[in-house]
Amino acid sequence: MKSRLPNLLLMTTCILGLGALYLTTLSAGADSPEKATSVELVSYEANFAYVTVELCIELPSKAQWLPYAELSFGQSKITNTSTLLVDAKKPGILDQENRCYILSFPLRENEVLPGKATLTLEMLKADRDGGLMAEAGVLATQKQLALTHPGVKFTTCMESGEGGGGGGIKFKSLPEGVSGEQAMAWVWEASEVTAQSDWSVRLDFSK
Repeated sequence: MKSRLPNLLLMTTCILGLGALYLTTLSAGADSPEKATSVELVSYEANFAYVTVELCIELPSKAQWLPYAELSFGQSKITNTSTLLVDAKKPGILDQENRCYILSFPLRENEVLPGKATLTLEMLKADRDGGLMAEAGVLATQKQLALTHPGVKFTTCMESGEGGGGGGIKFKSLPEGVSGEQAMAWVWEASEVTAQSDWSVRLDFSK
């Protein structure tokens, strides 16, 4: 199976292996249905700086999900620091519930990969109803926040100025003793939908 990884990685990369199809169950939050989901390991490669993995995932919905994974070996546990959607410019790609992603895991300087490592897909995350940049997302986040942290009430605001503008969050009320920083973290948490995963596979770097 031919890899579709970016050309810039291929100059110093050794193709290490291809995976097969594995099944798991992604359990979404209380407001999202649980769904049996397939994950396919398409390919994995490594160079002196990165381990790069391509996964195809049957997603819980057509939302813009992003995968969060961990590569572990010995005492090292590395999370992916970048995620690329394969064929991102293809018309209708976001209407597909099965999408492929390229995940990159950075290696520390002088870090040597062992013969084998474990790749674990820990979760998927998506903005709730379009996130805080959409009116529906703001309303959905406010509703979720009322369930998880009652007493934290916020609104969004847009400001314009010379050279451009931007948006922000303004708190209307906070429970006693709750800082704006803590409340902001709760808002971001409420603005996302999470689907947990227990899928994992062993990667063989000795081939």
